[in-house]
Amino acid sequence: MKLTCFGVAVSFGYGQIGGTDALFRRIAGEMTARGHSIEFVHYGCRADRRYSPEPGLEVFEFREFASALAHIAGGASIVLVNAVRSEHRLKFISFRRRMRSSIAFYIVYSLFARTPWRRLLHFLEAEIYPYRPGALCVSPRLVAEAGRRRQRAHLLLPPVPEAFFRSGSVRPAGGRRAVTYIGRLEEGKGAAEAIGTMEHLAASPGLQLRVSAYAFKGEPSADAMEKRVMAVPGVSYVRRDHDGWSPAVESELAAELAGTDFLLLPYRDASCSIDVPLLLLEGMASGCCILSRPVGEVPAIYGASPFVVADPDFPAAASALIGKCSAADLSSERDRVARRCRELAFDTPSVTDELLRIITENRRGQ
Repeated sequence: MKLTCFGVAVSFGYGQIGGTDALFRRIAGEMTARGHSIEFVHYGCRADRRYSPEPGLEVFEFREFASALAHIAGGASIVLVNAVRSEHRLKFISFRRRMRSSIAFYIVYSLFARTPWRRLLHFLEAEIYPYRPGALCVSPRLVAEAGRRRQRAHLLLPPVPEAFFRSGSVRPAGGRRAVTYIGRLEEGKGAAEAIGTMEHLAASPGLQLRVSAYAFKGEPSADAMEKRVMAVPGVSYVRRDHDGWSPAVESELAAELAGTDFLLLPYRDASCSIDVPLLLLEGMASGCCILSRPVGEVPAIYGASPFVVADPDFPAAASALIGKCSAADLSSERDRVARRCRELAFDTPSVTDELLRIITENRRGQ
């Protein structure tokens, strides 16, 4: 099978750190390992070029939208669409109409806009001319939203590599417990609340505090929030570039999560991430006790837990929960999360199986 993943250059990339980037990259890696052929096709790039970052995967970069469409028309049969610019939507509708007999187009919905008006704009292209065979959605509420927009929608949770899946028993019973925040230092992701929690916990001798942040190129390296992180006594701080993904970085992330007891993900706004945040799933797979807010799909995915904090003073509530969490409490939460992981089956092979099942069934239905 040949699969084409298409979108404007900023929407996803092989070498970028982010949920949408990881979704396409991980599915591509699993499918190439099974002998399938995958290509990433981007437009809006600085120059036209072609390269192969790993066996079985080719990346085609085009400056012009028309050049990218010409490439797709020349040999694609199944296309996963991430995003096109608003000024190209009508042209893309026309292209999909022309190619409907030879190419199956799936739109991948990963973001849930904050307001109904923004959601309408996000789904506008599919409102005018629905995707055939349908939509792939990373969350249950995106499935429901796409269904309201005349789309045949399928749930496809973001995939997590098997290397992330750990048992709680791998951590030693003694020693300091690790409290970690991973992500961008921005308000929507709750970075200020995570740092505030660490400020509350800084005097606790039995804890290790860690922050791993990533930033886009050109952002200042010493903004106010970064200075605040570095002022927390005893905090371990690492900063990476958004464009700095590599297999080594992913291995480092898996190791960091494997050594984390409490993962802080206090999202303020669900629209600042893909609708089921990848770090939520990676943390669950890694056996972390996750402290988050009841925002978006977090409660539905993580499940009922006292560690989903509704208190508006998240730093005080979260630090209190960590302080009183016994070894038995932590073990019980890890066991519950492990059961939830098995129920959801979001490991990369299972997610790829589901994608192939959807494609195969739609082919049979044609």
